[in-house]
Formats: sequence, structure tokens, C-alpha cells
Amino acid sequence: MTHQHLRIGSVPYLNAAPLVHFLDGALDATNIDASVSIQRSPPSQLSEALQRGELDIALMPVIDYLRGSGVYILPDISISCVGPVGSVLLFHQKPLESLSRVGLTTASRSSVALLKVLLKERWRVDARFEPLPVVPDAIPDDLDAMLLIGDDALTARKRVPADICDLGNVWHEWTGLPFVFAAWIVGDTGDAESLYSLLIASKEEGVNRLQEVIDAHVNVAGMTADEVAYYFTHNVNFDLGEEHIRGILRFQTLCHRCGILHGSTRGLTFWDPSAI
Repeated sequence: MTHQHLRIGSVPYLNAAPLVHFLDGALDATNIDASVSIQRSPPSQLSEALQRGELDIALMPVIDYLRGSGVYILPDISISCVGPVGSVLLFHQKPLESLSRVGLTTASRSSVALLKVLLKERWRVDARFEPLPVVPDAIPDDLDAMLLIGDDALTARKRVPADICDLGNVWHEWTGLPFVFAAWIVGDTGDAESLYSLLIASKEEGVNRLQEVIDAHVNVAGMTADEVAYYFTHNVNFDLGEEHIRGILRFQTLCHRCGILHGSTRGLTFWDPSAI
């Protein structure tokens, strides 16, 4: 196999750290004749870069794959939750059933789609939405609520004066299923075999040497070592098994029902590791 340069896109948030912290070491361990560059960008930007052919693979919003971006989903790896996720939070000043004006982070797409599904299908609310180009210190006066994700949400939960709704927890209580926010999506230019070998090895190192990842990320979003450890072990889930896939399919159905997805339903196409 000729030498490759693998262009990988990852979110710049704490939730991805166990998946990418040992990427360089995984490259050496797998003996792949390749070099790696990592672009760290908000989820919405990663999807666009993959579509432009600037990345071979991206840890990008599942909703963008369902809209047609990318070719394969890599199995066994995701950023998901089975209950509270801790970092996809709706800050609100009114009861959820009476929200009418909601500010949305511009960094996310899966989380925004999840909120719209919950508002319409779970809480039966027909809200208006406004973009939040910057993260405010409090809910703006003209809004009833605001959605924040990632490190912004982890920071804001300690300082924003508002009630907090964890969307991962609401989804799990409502459906009984995991919610998958992001997965590794291979683009047209990606070598799925090499990428899977590399990224599954990186994930396994991150899970097996989690304390090293925790120690390297203390004080991110103002979190203590114990808080980072809890986040990695009780909030974020990194698997992508049968229940996760059922969660994606339920989400896809609800997004079509709510008009978030249009046209024909895209099937989920996974890279098959048995082909290696």
C-alpha cells in the first residue's frame, strides 16, 4: 500500500477527546503507511468540509449524513448518550410546554434537530427560532430559552441563571434508546479500511487509558478531574451498536415527520470491518 495522507475532521470539544487523544500512537500501532492531519472545527463546519472534499472523514452530525453527506458510517464508534449527556443543554426561563422563542447554537445540527423534534413531538410546542452567533452569559431578554452544546454548555451550566433541560436525558426517557449526535462519516476520498483500523485503535486506547485522557483535560470548561471523569464515564458514550442504530432510525423517522428531513429516506450504509 502506498503512503497516504489521511485528512481527519474532529469536533474541538471535550466529548471527542477519548476518540482522538491517542491518534498518533494508534497510527504507529496499526503500522498504516500514512500521515495524519486533524482539522478541529464545529460540527456544522466539518460536514461542509467533507462535502467539499477537504476531508477524508469527519466526526460529524448524524443529521447531515441523513441529509446525504458522506458515503459510509464507520461502525462501533460514535459520540452519543444513553441518558443525560451533560453537554447538550436547553437553558429555559419558562415551562418547556410554553416556550415560544428559542435561541439556537450555530455550531450544531444534530442537537438542533433533536430539540426541534422534542419541541414538536414531545412537548407539542410550535416555537420560533433565532440563531445565537455568540454564547451569551444569560438567556437574551427577547428569548424564552437557548440551546448550547459541547464545552459552551459545560461552562454555561455553572453560570447561566436558568433552568436546565438535558436533551439526551429527555430523549432516553421518551424513547428508551440511545441518541447518537455524531459518528465518523467517510467521504468520497476516504480510504475506509485504513481509517477504520486507525480510528478503532485510537478509540480503544482512549477507553483503556482513560485516566491519561482525564489528566490531560482537567480545567477544560472549568471542570475538575472528578467532573471530567464523570462526564466521560456517565454522560458521553462512544459505542455504536444495535441499540444506537435503532436510535438513529427512530430519530430519522421523527425528523421526516417534523419536516426536518425531506424526500426519500436514506439508508444507513456502514463500512464492513470483515472486509479488512
